[in-house]
Amino acid sequence: MNPIDVSKYRKVPAQKGFWDGSDESLKNKIRILPTRKLILRLELMEKAGLYVHIPFCKRKCTYCNFHFSTRLETKPDLLTALKQEMVQRSPEASPYEIGTLYFGGGTPGMLQAEELSSLMETLRTHYRFAADPEITLEANPDDVNPESLEFWHRLGINRLSIGIQSLNDEVLRWMNRPHNADQSRAALRMIVDSGWHDFTCDLIYGIPGCSDEEWLAQLSWLTGSGVPHLSCYALTVEPHTALHHQIHRKGKMVMDDDLQARQMLLMLGFLQKQGYEAYEISNFCLPGRRSMHNSSYWEGRPYLGFGPSAHSFDGRQKRRWNLAHNPGYIKAIRDNEIYWEEEQLSPRDLYNEYVMLQLRRSEGLDLRSIQNLFPSFYHLAEPILMQYCASGHLVVQDNRFVLTPQGKLLCDRISMECFA
Repeated sequence: MNPIDVSKYRKVPAQKGFWDGSDESLKNKIRILPTRKLILRLELMEKAGLYVHIPFCKRKCTYCNFHFSTRLETKPDLLTALKQEMVQRSPEASPYEIGTLYFGGGTPGMLQAEELSSLMETLRTHYRFAADPEITLEANPDDVNPESLEFWHRLGINRLSIGIQSLNDEVLRWMNRPHNADQSRAALRMIVDSGWHDFTCDLIYGIPGCSDEEWLAQLSWLTGSGVPHLSCYALTVEPHTALHHQIHRKGKMVMDDDLQARQMLLMLGFLQKQGYEAYEISNFCLPGRRSMHNSSYWEGRPYLGFGPSAHSFDGRQKRRWNLAHNPGYIKAIRDNEIYWEEEQLSPRDLYNEYVMLQLRRSEGLDLRSIQNLFPSFYHLAEPILMQYCASGHLVVQDNRFVLTPQGKLLCDRISMECFA
């Protein structure tokens, strides 16, 4: 990919912020109004999250469309730019304590000790952290060893997200993952034996050729090994991926919707029997082990995202996202140019996102909240939700509409039918 032309972006002061952190800004945020009396309570404004995108990987996985590069020669310059962005944007977070920090990617687990230490030092110097923040690091099984686990723990990282994806070596080779199943099992044993209490594993289901029995066997091994949290996603075909090319140009693989639906239902039933809470449609945990960082997204809390392609949200109506191009991001930071775009969410946008996010959660969608927050759209949601209650896809619990297992198969469809 050729570097983009960033000369068209106007120059801005380095301290330009998403919100300015001033007393007047804070008063405006507490006063609030995203639309139709949408009041964000003061207690929700006390905490914010930070996301740091590390856009480097050892390999390009078959299915992945996240922003990353396997060209590591730009890593020193990019990490310098990343720290500059952290410093420049620190006034935006001045009204808040930082409750969660998430290093995602890409593969932040492949950073050298001094690189990760430097990023942490920058953040701790310029941001006010809560007394006991959740700090998560994504890593692959081949990044995990006794030395890395000890170092991450000393650095203050207290939660790991391990990209297992599968425990089938043939599938892992097809995915072009940098590890094998034995490395995954060894990594998880090391994590447990080292005393880590909070960690999660990513898994993919609905892979053609992977049987229901094998899927259940993988879940059984992971839950039996003491994994407290699982994030499980159906295999999806994203544009500009090797998987998309294999299906649409070479005809090498045919996706099986029935397989995905069946394996999702098997997963829901199995994990429930093992005592895991399905607190979000793709996330499962033992009691008390929810991801605080991801939960803050679903609850509409403010967060700042640093690095190429990272997103930010002010907790009200404004969202911004950084340039998804490593050389362009580096140049824009270095030359004091704009490296992001932003949008003001409309009342319709806010309503649609609220419906979508709340339906995915175990707490479900509260019609009273829609009536209070989005009265103009209440009439759209109520008849649709009642229709899916009658069909058995939703149930009412404590005045909230909650998806049944069969309803979770139709979550996107139900949400879209409620959209304005």
